[in-house]
Amino acid sequence: MSNDAIKSIAKGALWMFLGFFLAKILSYFYRIVIARIGTYEYGLLSLMLAVFGIFTAFALLGLNYGVVRYVAFYQGKKDDARTKGTILSSLKIALPWSIVLAFGLYISSDLIAVGIFNEPNLSLLLKIISFALPLEVTKSLLLKVAKGFKKIEYMVYVKDITEGVAKIILTLIFLYIGLAVYGAALAYTCALFICALLALYFLEWRIFPIFRSKTKSINETKKLFKYSWPMLFSDFLFLIVLWTDTFMLGYFKTIADVGIYNAASPTAQLMFVVPSAIASMFFPVLSGLYAKKEMSDFKVTYKVINKWIYAINIMVAILFVVFARQILNILFGSEYAIGAIAFIILTVGYFLSSLSWTAKTVLIVMKETKFILFLSLLGAGLNIILNFFLIPDYSLAGAAIASAISFIVVTIATIIYTYKVSKINPFDFTYLKVLLSALVAGVAMWFLQGWVGLGGILSLVVGSSLFVAIYLGMLLITKSFEEKDKMIFKTIKDKIFGEKSDS
Repeated sequence: MSNDAIKSIAKGALWMFLGFFLAKILSYFYRIVIARIGTYEYGLLSLMLAVFGIFTAFALLGLNYGVVRYVAFYQGKKDDARTKGTILSSLKIALPWSIVLAFGLYISSDLIAVGIFNEPNLSLLLKIISFALPLEVTKSLLLKVAKGFKKIEYMVYVKDITEGVAKIILTLIFLYIGLAVYGAALAYTCALFICALLALYFLEWRIFPIFRSKTKSINETKKLFKYSWPMLFSDFLFLIVLWTDTFMLGYFKTIADVGIYNAASPTAQLMFVVPSAIASMFFPVLSGLYAKKEMSDFKVTYKVINKWIYAINIMVAILFVVFARQILNILFGSEYAIGAIAFIILTVGYFLSSLSWTAKTVLIVMKETKFILFLSLLGAGLNIILNFFLIPDYSLAGAAIASAISFIVVTIATIIYTYKVSKINPFDFTYLKVLLSALVAGVAMWFLQGWVGLGGILSLVVGSSLFVAIYLGMLLITKSFEEKDKMIFKTIKDKIFGEKSDS
């Protein structure tokens, strides 16, 4: 059974890697289009997205976690009535509340823009994006249902491809007709409208009909909300950690500083792509194993997935650190390259934070949501305090140090507590072998790149290729791959080439 669980995660993660890869390209293109207008305009857009993210977290009420957990749990028990009840309950709670919050954002836009950031131009952006709030909530909940059913491909179709393409095309159209940065906000809203409709179509006609089905739903409102509400504050506090630097840079420094920092920060957040992709299947599979009390498979799955996140992310982290300035210059332009130090600091912090993603998922499955709330409160409080003291003197680097320290402290606490409640230690000697392989490859790349004397984008391409080749070779030499890892390789190969797996 553990083989089936890991193979299921590998297949789902392949979809998610494809989706995240496309989404990041499209998302970056959307950001790059705005960034090329100017650092001021990009700073305004970044503040808009930060405010929208906070309001979205409150609008979802943590139900995006509860929906995945209980849909996967009840599907593991073949209970369609409670599955339907879970879906309907989440929509009945979140949709009316999101409309109330959207109205609140609209009428308070002047207060937020002028009273907090002293930026009147931000007000209209907030008014436009307020209409997107119910659309984002609808889309998010319906796609979380797809995730609970392990239908990851529909998340890729809607969120990663359709939303990204729609935002870019509509932004270019609105910029062409002269709407400037306001066109980007309008494009964002229109794209979410398209995606909400598409997500509803996939759920109703391809996954699990909730309106056409004659199955009588069993109300799950009380249980769903009881599980979800701590995650509301957890999500909110996570966003505080993620966006506090942006808010406080906007308060203490200039909007241009906000724009530069928001070239470095989203790029460093690519460290979260791998854990997000794998966790998209890790969560429902783990929930199913937990529901069936198959704890041996639970343990094996947790350990294997955690090692894969570590092995992939350490490779990405080293490349980001070595090529920090080139990456920002190529993606956003030379005026953003001064954010390289902040980019390096955030990369290290986010890499270490990524080691706790599987541990956090284990805690969610085991209903330890209140402790996750405590961890989020700890991280948010620490981040606010550090930003208050560091940003005035150290600007971009200060904001990055504050975020990195906050994430690292929360990561340590998460891993320790997960071990306490699960008695599972995901770390072993293999981690040292992977670290040795990455360091050898990194040092070799550094010397070879200098010896060849390449520069610019050519240096990035050649250096990255050398690093990956040496790193994979070192993993083979140090025998860092185990039987479970080889099975994942085979599963991914079979998925790509359409062969049947024998396991």
